[in-house]
Amino acid sequence: FLASNMLEEKEKDETKVPFAVFQLLSSEMVRNTIERNRDKLATEALQLEIEHMGYMLGTRIIDRITRPMNMRLLETIDTVKYVCKELWTYCFGKPLDKLQTNHKGLYVLTDQKFPWIKALANLDEKNPEDKEMLMNFLQFPMGLIKGALSNLDVECTTSIEKVDLPVVTFKVLAIRTGQ
Repeated sequence: FLASNMLEEKEKDETKVPFAVFQLLSSEMVRNTIERNRDKLATEALQLEIEHMGYMLGTRIIDRITRPMNMRLLETIDTVKYVCKELWTYCFGKPLDKLQTNHKGLYVLTDQKFPWIKALANLDEKNPEDKEMLMNFLQFPMGLIKGALSNLDVECTTSIEKVDLPVVTFKVLAIRTGQ
């Protein structure tokens, strides 16, 4: 009994480590990019660079997740659902909490307790500098979503719909699909 409990605890710990490592590494990549380019790039250019980092990682992660299954999702909604569940779980240890759609290509993805909130907990959304830092950080997961969907043949635009810490809402507008 004790050995099986210890094994279960070890398995739980092993599954938590990759999420912690991912969060630490990706948040440090974003923080380093911000610090390195703060004086060199305008806010919009900096945010595009951070989004691109997320995009590139999103394409690679979704490729890694889907490669063993050799899958092809037929409907855009199924692809978005897949990203909400699988990509978010892979990156943040839990699926996105809510997906809404108007069935015309608009998707609203909500995370009620965004995992990076601990790293961003000291930011005051009402302070302009803190709000800019928060928006910079949120470009990365927005890029993750866009990159994953692009790799699954759904071209889209992404934006941050709403931030009311700890709730973060992303908007995805599917432009065209490769299906």
